[in-house]
Amino acid sequence: MTADATVARPALRLDGDVWLGANYWSRTGGPFMWRTYDGAVVREELRILRDHGVTLTRSFFFWPDFQPAPDTIDEEFVARWRDFLRASEELGVATVPTFLVGHMSGEDWDVPWRGGRDLYRDGFMLGQQAWFIREMVRRTVDSPAVAGWLISNEFTNYAGPSDPDYVRAWGWCASTPYGPAAPPSRSRSATVPGRWS
Repeated sequence: MTADATVARPALRLDGDVWLGANYWSRTGGPFMWRTYDGAVVREELRILRDHGVTLTRSFFFWPDFQPAPDTIDEEFVARWRDFLRASEELGVATVPTFLVGHMSGEDWDVPWRGGRDLYRDGFMLGQQAWFIREMVRRTVDSPAVAGWLISNEFTNYAGPSDPDYVRAWGWCASTPYGPAAPPSRSRSATVPGRWS
């Protein structure tokens, strides 16, 4: 786009590359892929996706694995994640990591330490979600493979309905941790049931 160009909003088309993407879980474990991570298989799968024209994956931190306890990140899973990011970069396939994966493939996958606390209203849970997002951004922000971040996957299926004011506050709490660590060139988004942006 030239400096003197104007774009009417809403724009149907902006200059730049178009992404063709797909949700990605490895065949080595689906949602549990980080437990059975196989870097060679992941590279093969990413290569196949790239060869079919895919330029972006939507990838997922499986929250129960990456945060097994409050204020705790499992660095073994982070090391596997970093290998995935290296593979994505090597093969030229960008990725959009999704943080709070509590619902996936028709099932809820809760963190074992939640104890029935409300994800929208409970201060401890709001703090833990914000902390997890901040810590994962901090650990991945330097990867050129990361095109942006997504807060959650089908969160209302997992957390249930709530008062709109609480949901808005949750969205603010969950997006605040991106802060200065996240370059403005990287996309950030919350999810709406049935679609993501």
